[in-house]
Amino acid sequence: MLEPRENIVMPHILRRNRKGLGQDQVYPSTFYSKEVNREENEEKPQQKIQKKTSSPLILPPPPIVSTQLLKKADKDEEYKAVERYRKDEVIPVPEDEDEFLYEKERSVVDSPVLENLNEDELPEEVEETIDNSSLDKEEVAEKTVNSDSHKQAEKQPEEKECPLAEDVLPSKRLQALLPVLLIQEEVEIELFNSFTLMRPLSSVSKVEWSVKSYKGCVLLPSNKVFLELILSADVDFVSEKDGSLQSLKMFLPLHKTVTVDWKYPPDFSCSHRGEYDFREKNDHLPSTHRVWEEKLAQPITIDLRSFNLIWHDELQKGKEGKTRLGVQGTAKVSIEGVQKQLVSLVL
Repeated sequence: MLEPRENIVMPHILRRNRKGLGQDQVYPSTFYSKEVNREENEEKPQQKIQKKTSSPLILPPPPIVSTQLLKKADKDEEYKAVERYRKDEVIPVPEDEDEFLYEKERSVVDSPVLENLNEDELPEEVEETIDNSSLDKEEVAEKTVNSDSHKQAEKQPEEKECPLAEDVLPSKRLQALLPVLLIQEEVEIELFNSFTLMRPLSSVSKVEWSVKSYKGCVLLPSNKVFLELILSADVDFVSEKDGSLQSLKMFLPLHKTVTVDWKYPPDFSCSHRGEYDFREKNDHLPSTHRVWEEKLAQPITIDLRSFNLIWHDELQKGKEGKTRLGVQGTAKVSIEGVQKQLVSLVL
């Protein structure tokens, strides 16, 4: 009878390694014939340790590049070639109105990739634009704050301390005689007059007007004003006989009655008359006493402020060879009426 043999399990690594034909290889024919020495097949731990603690890898030094001195001509040629290459690399910048560029910028800004990225992962250009925009906003905010503070400082008046009641002097009333403006009107007066000249004239070269005198009167208590003006005209004419230049002075009177509106009520003069009878105890006949009282007011003075005249003159030959000068126009006179009155002032 055959003696039973022990079953020996072959390692998995040795089972798959069929390419090599070393001594440690276990073949199927000898599987049941003899026992396999595990100690011989297994690697020794000392060998593994030696493999792990092998010497470091030493690389050879890099090759030394030889430097050659180039001539000036060679350097110029090399730089020229580089410049040409740089010029060829220039990319034209698109215009601002390019629709493709606008769509591209919008897609880059709105892309979800940039939203999900962290601050460190953002590109440098985006960070620069953000910094510039934030700086611009800060500058605008500072300017607005400064302008608002300046406006508030201008609007707010300076604070002044209110004086105490003891330091304020009591007010006083004073009566003063001052001129008060009562009338301010512009009066129009029509001109239509002719003058007989003793000398024959061929033409009139120049006429200058001026106010020689004026007078105004107000009949209180009515609001009627009577005006009287005398105008003076200096006429330069050419004589018909010898053609010489001569001058002549003429006077033109004007009258006008105007109804005015009071700008301030005037002071009127007034009078009062009375009779009183007296009788003594022992006398039966009464005695009569009369009283006359009158209150006077300052007169209203009329002043002439301005004078404007628009006219047309014409020469006409009358009978007996005499020449007549006709004048037609409108005179505008500005007047003011002032009266002195007692005015109460508070000091």
